[in-house]
Amino acid sequence: MGVGASNPVDDSTKQEIQEFIKDSVATFGIEYAKSYATAAWYFARMEARKEPKPWKLQKRPEDQPVFTEPLKTGYAAKEGAVVKNWKKRWFVVRPDYSVEYWASEEEWKKPKAKPKGIMHLAGYTVNTNPNDTELNRLKALAEKMGMDLSALPKPKEYPPFTVEMYHARRRPWYVQFQNEQEMKEWVPIFRECCWRAYGLMWKDRCHARAFPHALWRTRWALGAWGYWTYGGSEEQQIADMISSLIDSKFLYKVYGKIQGPWIVRNKIREQVLKTLDVAVSTAVKPAWAACEQAVKQVLPKIEPTFKDKATALFEVENDIATKIKEGIMTIIQPAMKEHVEPHTSKIFDIAKAPVNDAFDHAVQLFSEAVDKLEIRGANRDELSRSMRELRWLSYWYLYPATDKLDAMYDPLWALRIVFSDIWPSSIIWDAKYKIRNRIDAAVYCFEARILPQLEGSPALNNPEQLKAVIQSVKAGIMEDLKHDVEIAKKMVWLRIIKDIVQPPFNRNVRPLCQHVIQPLVSALPEFAKVILDPWQTFDDIIKNVINTLILAVLS
Repeated sequence: MGVGASNPVDDSTKQEIQEFIKDSVATFGIEYAKSYATAAWYFARMEARKEPKPWKLQKRPEDQPVFTEPLKTGYAAKEGAVVKNWKKRWFVVRPDYSVEYWASEEEWKKPKAKPKGIMHLAGYTVNTNPNDTELNRLKALAEKMGMDLSALPKPKEYPPFTVEMYHARRRPWYVQFQNEQEMKEWVPIFRECCWRAYGLMWKDRCHARAFPHALWRTRWALGAWGYWTYGGSEEQQIADMISSLIDSKFLYKVYGKIQGPWIVRNKIREQVLKTLDVAVSTAVKPAWAACEQAVKQVLPKIEPTFKDKATALFEVENDIATKIKEGIMTIIQPAMKEHVEPHTSKIFDIAKAPVNDAFDHAVQLFSEAVDKLEIRGANRDELSRSMRELRWLSYWYLYPATDKLDAMYDPLWALRIVFSDIWPSSIIWDAKYKIRNRIDAAVYCFEARILPQLEGSPALNNPEQLKAVIQSVKAGIMEDLKHDVEIAKKMVWLRIIKDIVQPPFNRNVRPLCQHVIQPLVSALPEFAKVILDPWQTFDDIIKNVINTLILAVLS
């Protein structure tokens, strides 16, 4: 990892970093294999038990997207990656939340034409004042490098109405709008793209469940607690995880050794990070390819085991759970009293009103949107197209409701004094996502229930009859939606409290329970070793214990 004549990375630190990269990649490989097997077993178990879902309103099927046309289009200026000039571009937001930019609208409309580029924003954040955020990043960097703030150069000034899409380890994007109104229209959409873009390349339900879980477990194994999501492809997320851990564990020693004026120090630092990124990516790329290939090869062997050994697997799993509960309850109860019980009610007090207000307002917006519908058409396709405006509700028109959740940000951030792993923005966006899901389910079910009634109906030619049909279907949807919303509120409160209190709780109790869990790992029957993970069972038990306490508070 040398960086030339001004190399601040000594041989000892270089060796430590190389060993850490190697250990991190190996740890992730182990955790991913276990997580994938347990995810596959999870879905097999759910299908075998056929546990009913709590929702009355069915979720929109994945093969029936809300839209196939672009979510938004328009002109703006984009700063070049190499030559830092501004060029007018035609932006197109696709239904998968990727953002294309074209030379012009006319070019976009040409058959078989290709965009100038694509912005994949999974894991990015949107900053509406890049001048302030750039200055704050420079200040934080100067403190990390032990420099006097007065030695900082004046940061670059971006023009008014410029928006930054920022990621700590990837290329930033800068887009400039003509006026404040245009910027206000685009900022929520860019934020949606950052949060809702699907970064994973392998579209597999077990993988989607296993991959983030393996990242968390790897971080825990390496001494970093909390639930942190990086966004992006598999390789990007693994590399980001390793790089961020190296930054916190090793690079503070490196930054302190860099001498000279700011421009020299920063140049050396950038070279260190560039070399680090190359080293991490070089290790991650083949490691992830091997993980993916290994799982795909072992999957055909796992699935028959679920069917042939299902009863035996259930018995082993239940036996493991019983032994873990017998061995850990006396250990975790004192920790519950110290790390969970004193804080649960306080966190609920912070979240109660914003979550209530946001969900209730979302229900009101749905009701109003249905009342404004102008349904018309001679056939099912035309009728469906006339409901297009209602489908936009869960995309762009819920902000008056979901923005009420932002009231939690400052009180939750203040809890970092006690809970250093807390990230309010992630917590709030997860809650917003759940509100959108419930409203989109209502929209989908409204359309599914009303279209069969209206197709070929004389009510289409009679405004009073049409209104009566709409209100009748709406009444049933509203009753079901209110039922589902009450369940969703509890789920959101549960998730908020659990995400805050569980990381420090795990950090304290996992080492204390090692002597209980490890013998169970060693004693697993051969047929269960690939599928069952006593540590996962331990995590599930801990989660259930915490959930029980939280639900008691919510009641």
